[in-house]
Amino acid sequence: MDARQKTARAGGGENHVASSRAPLSKVAAALLAVLMLLAGARAQLALAHATKLSSSKVSVDAETVEAEVTVNVADLEAALSVRLRAEGTGEPDPALIARAAEQATRYVTERAAVLTQEGVSCALTAMGHATSRDHLVWRIIWRCPAVHGGLVYRVTLFHDIDPSARHMVIFRGDAKGRLALFGMAASEVSLVLARASLAPVFGR
Repeated sequence: MDARQKTARAGGGENHVASSRAPLSKVAAALLAVLMLLAGARAQLALAHATKLSSSKVSVDAETVEAEVTVNVADLEAALSVRLRAEGTGEPDPALIARAAEQATRYVTERAAVLTQEGVSCALTAMGHATSRDHLVWRIIWRCPAVHGGLVYRVTLFHDIDPSARHMVIFRGDAKGRLALFGMAASEVSLVLARASLAPVFGR
């Protein structure tokens, strides 16, 4: 075998290795593309979720603010990416809700807060949740001792999955029955000290 034949055979071996690698590279690229599509589809589905109106019933006094925060189970399920409803019926599943209770409570309390005008969060002193049909209801109490000036009640529930999410605030004990409607553009309301108690004042 002369030198040219040896070179040709050697080159053929290199071409065979390269051609065997090519299909593997194409498979890897295809798998990566599929994974990216799936991730994008999941994110798109989450962003496309249209939430229902959530609400707070708020009562205030000299040192504490109490809120009864109600959210739809389906909305919370979408926000947490955790199943909370039974397959088939779509009804809230107590066992699934109990399993995700800590995560759900953290989500709600991180997005419903009472703060001083300086932005300091008031301390959570009590919380608990219960199921009401297709909703979950949290009872949250904040203590804000020695407040000078006023407080702010802020809610940003579901803004991370629905830019059009809305939240209604109802003030208990308010003779005029005033309400506040929160959204992305306006998500807080002032609670100012008046006559040793806190009264809701709108303007934020």
